[in-house]
Amino acid sequence: KALDMDDVRRQMAELDAAYFLLYGLTPDDAEYMLSTFQGIHERVPVLGDESSTAARILREMENLTACVRLSPERDEPTRDS
Repeated sequence: KALDMDDVRRQMAELDAAYFLLYGLTPDDAEYMLSTFQGIHERVPVLGDESSTAARILREMENLTACVRLSPERDEPTRDS
C-alpha cells in the first residue's frame, strides 16, 4: 500500500504541534523557534496545499488548542464538543 504523502505531512505537522504544546510553548514561541530553521517557511507547490512546513505546524497547533482545553477544577484535559 502506497503512502499518502499529504496525510504523512499532516500527521508530522500534528506531532510537531503536539510536542510544542506539551512543552508548554505558545504559538508565538513556536513561530519564533520555527523561524530559526532555514527553508521551513518556504512554500512548496508540490505539497498539495502549498503551505510551508511552518504554516502547517502552526495551523495544527491552533487546531489542537481549539480541541483540547484544560479544566481549571481538575487540571485534566477535556475535549470540546
